[in-house]
Amino acid sequence: MQPEKALEHLITDYCILFNIEYIINQQQKMSRGGSWASIGTTKGIFDMCIFYHGRTLWVELKVAKRKLSADQEEFRAKLLRRQIISYVVRSLDDFKMVLEVN
Repeated sequence: MQPEKALEHLITDYCILFNIEYIINQQQKMSRGGSWASIGTTKGIFDMCIFYHGRTLWVELKVAKRKLSADQEEFRAKLLRRQIISYVVRSLDDFKMVLEVN
């Protein structure tokens, strides 16, 4: 299992345990002319949308020193312009901290 997928499982398990509502960005892949392409979501959309204490939080899961892609930076900027909260989370402890400050 890829590290970001493992982190996703940890966080979703935590959400289920504490009855925190969430949506996972489940990008589907399909073959187009011999190459794989994402379908079904906007490019750059963050991995999770969390509904917590009346707030909507967008969360991008990254492990190690991986950075946001250009599309993800653009998505984050769109959220910021709309005063929507977003975070880059690298561990379950990071995620718990996000919840504590919200």
